[in-house]
Amino acid sequence: DLRRPLWLVWAAAWVLLLTGCANVGGLLLSRSAPRRREMAIRISLGATRGQILRQLLVESLLLGLLGGAAGLLMAGFAVSLLPGLRIPRGQLLALVTLDWRLLFYGLALALLSSVFFGLTPALQLLRESQFAAMVRSRRRWFQDGLVTAEVAGTLALLVVTSLLLRSLWRVQHLPPGFEPRHITTAFLLKPKNDPGFLTRLEEALRASPGLEATALAYPVPFSGGGLTSSFRIRNRERRPGEPEWHGEAYIISPGYFRTLRIPLLRGREILDSDGANAPRVCLIDAKLAERFFPNQDPLGREIAMYGGWARIVGVVGAIRGTTLEEGSRPVVYYSLPQLPFFPQAAVVARTRGSAVPAIRAAVRRTNPLVPLYDVKSMEERIGESLGIRRVMVWLLASFGAISLLLATVGLHSVVAQLVGERTAEVGLRMALGAQPRQILAQFMRQGLRSGVIGILIGLAAAAYAQKWLTGFLYQVKPYDLVSFAAASVGILALLSLAVWRPARRASRIDPQAALRYE
Repeated sequence: DLRRPLWLVWAAAWVLLLTGCANVGGLLLSRSAPRRREMAIRISLGATRGQILRQLLVESLLLGLLGGAAGLLMAGFAVSLLPGLRIPRGQLLALVTLDWRLLFYGLALALLSSVFFGLTPALQLLRESQFAAMVRSRRRWFQDGLVTAEVAGTLALLVVTSLLLRSLWRVQHLPPGFEPRHITTAFLLKPKNDPGFLTRLEEALRASPGLEATALAYPVPFSGGGLTSSFRIRNRERRPGEPEWHGEAYIISPGYFRTLRIPLLRGREILDSDGANAPRVCLIDAKLAERFFPNQDPLGREIAMYGGWARIVGVVGAIRGTTLEEGSRPVVYYSLPQLPFFPQAAVVARTRGSAVPAIRAAVRRTNPLVPLYDVKSMEERIGESLGIRRVMVWLLASFGAISLLLATVGLHSVVAQLVGERTAEVGLRMALGAQPRQILAQFMRQGLRSGVIGILIGLAAAAYAQKWLTGFLYQVKPYDLVSFAAASVGILALLSLAVWRPARRASRIDPQAALRYE
C-alpha cells in the first residue's frame, strides 16, 4: 500500500516548500536594506506606494516563475527515473506522467508562494523607506521568525529521517530464515500439452554444469507472498470464538530446502517418491508446529489446506517470505507433483556465478516453446521488498539536507546583515574598550537565539509527527532519544558555524575604519 508513504513524502515536500519560501522571504528582507535610500528618493520624487509595490511584486513573481519552471524541469526528470525504482509492482510507475493539471498546479503553487512571501518584505521596505529611510537599525522579529520556522521544519525532517534510517538498518539486518546469496529465481508457465515437462526440467537442471543445487517451486519467497488459505487439523477443532486458522502454502520439488538452505528440524524432506500417485505428504514450518503442536510431535499428524488431507513428514525452520519486517503466517510445504493444478512454476538455482544462461539452456532443452519471465536473484527480490523504505529514506534525507542548507544560508545572511548595519556601533564600542571576544559572543548569542527557539519548536513538531510514523518504524521507539539528540546537536553545530563567520568578522572590525565609514 503506497498511500501512507506517499502522504508522508507529500507532507515532507510541503515542509521543504515552506522552508524554501521562508528562506526567500528572509533573503528579500536582507536585500531590501541597501534599497531603502533608493525607495525613499523615488517616493520623494513622486512615485506612489502602489507603483513601488507593483515593481517589488513583479520581481517576486519573476523569481517564482523561474523557480517554478526549474522545478517542473526537475519534476519531469524525476518522473523519468520512476520506472527504475526497485519496489514491489514497480512497473506500475511507468504509467505516471506529468499532465497539464500537474503543470498548472506546480506553476500556480510557485507563483502564489512568491506573492505571499514577497509581499511582506515589499511592505516592510515601503514602510521603512517612507518613515525611516535614514535609520539603519530596525526590529528583526520577522526575519528571526522566518529563521525560526526554517530551523523548526528542518529539525522535524531530520528527526523523521533519522528514525526511518535506523528502522531501515534494523530491517535490512533481519535474517530471512534462509541463505539468499547466490540464488537465482525464474518463473515460467507450464505447457498444457506436456504433462512430463516438470519432471524432465528437474532432470535437465540437475545435469546442468555450474548449478550447485536446483529445485522447482511455486511461489518463491519475496515474490508477493505464499498461497494463502485456511486450513484444518485432523482431530482438532477450533475453540469457541477462535478465528479461522490461516496459513501460507509453498509447492516444492525435492532439493528445495537444500537449495535455499532452510534447516530441516525434524523428519524428512520432500522426496522423488512423493509423486502424484503417492500418499499426499507435507512439511510444516517451526512457527506452525510451535503454535498448533506445542510439546507434541507433529510428525504423522494430518493437515488439510489444499487438495484434502496430507500427512506431516517433517518440520523446517520458519522463514520470512513476504517482507523482512513481517513474520510470515504458518507455512505448509507440499510436493509439486501432488498439487499440479497451478499453471506457474519457478526455477530456484544456487550457483557462484550467473545461473541465468544455464537455466535458460535447461528450459530450452526441455521445451523450447516455454519462455522465462520475472528472472531475478533472491537478493534483488529482498531489495524490492525494502524499496519503499529505501526510497522514503532517500527522499526525506534529500529534503532534510536541502532544508538544512536553506536554514544555514538564511541565518548566515541575517547575521551578516546585522553586522553590516551595526558596523559603526561595533567600532564605537571597541574604541571605548570592548573586547573582540565580547563582540563575538554578543553576535553569536543574537544569531543563535532564533536557531535555538527553532530547535525547540522542531522537537515539539517531530514529537507530534510520531503518531504518523508508527507503521514505518521497526524496533525503534517513536520518541527515540538518540535520533532527537543527534538531529538537534547536528543542526546546532551547523548553525553555530554559519553564525561564527560574520560574528568573527564583527569582532575584527577596525574602530577607526568603522567610524570613518559612518
